[in-house]
Amino acid sequence: MIAKDKDMVSTWKCSQCGEQNRSILSVCINCEHKREIPNFEGLQIQRTYHYVICTVKTFIATLLIFSFTGCVQDFLSSEYPALSTTTTPSATSTHTVPPTMIATITITAPPTQTPDQVEKTPDASATQEYTATAHVTQTPTPIGGGSGRLAYFSDKLYFIDLNSLEVEEIQSGHDFDLSQDGKFIAFDTYAEHSLEIFIFRVSDNSLIRLTNNFSSDAYPACSPDMTQIAFISFDRVTGGIYRIDLDGSNLTQLVHYPGFDDPGYDSVPRWSPDGDQILYTRDRQLFMVNADGSEHSAVYNLYWPNFVEWENYAWSPDGSSLLYIGFYAEYLDIFVMDLRSGERTNLTNNRAHDHAPTWSPDGTMIAYTSEIDGNEEIYIMNADGSEKTNLSNHPAADNYPIWSPDGNYIAFNSNRGNNWNVYFVRIDGNDLTQVTEKMEYEFIAFWLP
Repeated sequence: MIAKDKDMVSTWKCSQCGEQNRSILSVCINCEHKREIPNFEGLQIQRTYHYVICTVKTFIATLLIFSFTGCVQDFLSSEYPALSTTTTPSATSTHTVPPTMIATITITAPPTQTPDQVEKTPDASATQEYTATAHVTQTPTPIGGGSGRLAYFSDKLYFIDLNSLEVEEIQSGHDFDLSQDGKFIAFDTYAEHSLEIFIFRVSDNSLIRLTNNFSSDAYPACSPDMTQIAFISFDRVTGGIYRIDLDGSNLTQLVHYPGFDDPGYDSVPRWSPDGDQILYTRDRQLFMVNADGSEHSAVYNLYWPNFVEWENYAWSPDGSSLLYIGFYAEYLDIFVMDLRSGERTNLTNNRAHDHAPTWSPDGTMIAYTSEIDGNEEIYIMNADGSEKTNLSNHPAADNYPIWSPDGNYIAFNSNRGNNWNVYFVRIDGNDLTQVTEKMEYEFIAFWLP
């Protein structure tokens, strides 16, 4: 009798009588029924089908990984800029770009199965984890707000990125004035036989000529709504303050004076913050004219010992006050005048020259140049003249401060190293940084929005 231990011997069951037979036998030992051979061809087709399905699933999962990684990178860059690493620069340092951030994403996808695995576990529901690493390069926060760029000039006007210190050559010329949105720059430069007014568009580096006269036109000033330019014409007959649209149309004379040789020629025009009025000085008097040329009148008589220097005056951001410099007891001091009441206040009032005042963006502070320490230094003070602070504190000459758009930094000129270069510093006196370092004269122009 042949042993039929199912735990020890591989067997097959007869489909006729149910007898268990050894796998090596092809005929049943009980009823002599022939063993039925499985359809291996059909099985192979089934295995191939499952293999194709698993391959397609794996390909789809791979696409999802890359797609999801890109979404995570965009999300992190736009929603979490604070995750970037900030470096604190030392004196005369440069700012470095934060390191690359690494984000790990784990997703679940169906596993890849071989044909043998399909036969053994046809209903398998197991899953497999895929891990992808996304390298997210975080864009550094612009220094000083806005675009994080300064404009300076030497032989030409240049833009410099304060994070990367990359320099872009812009345009030759003089008396540059930037529009409030930073999209164009008005300036004057020699063309053929005289100074003329031009506009440089930052977006496409295009140049537009606004004036074309035999006499010089200079000192352009952009209107707050970025639609017009005010400037001075030095024509001996028709000279004065003019206004012109950005496309060169609608040229309008606002103020007339007899010519450049007259000692009382008009100064650089200054638009009011709302764009409705323009201030200028002439014969040591302060005048105001509406932007349409009407209601021209003297605002204040600034005869000695208190007169406005022809370029050093500025509207307050809210348009209620005027900041200017004037002589007092043989020294230049900084004054503020309420334009509604005419009341004037000496903010510095010391036995040293103070000049080049400029308002902070919110109008609460004033930066200026002072010689009270025996040399030119950068100072800041509150708008009422209190809490004066020396920011530069260096034996070299430091002058002509300008505010960053966020009000947290001051940029200025300095002749440290016997060459004039551009620096900036926080308003708390920290993080002094040298921006330019060429062996030539370079002066601050403005901070780009």
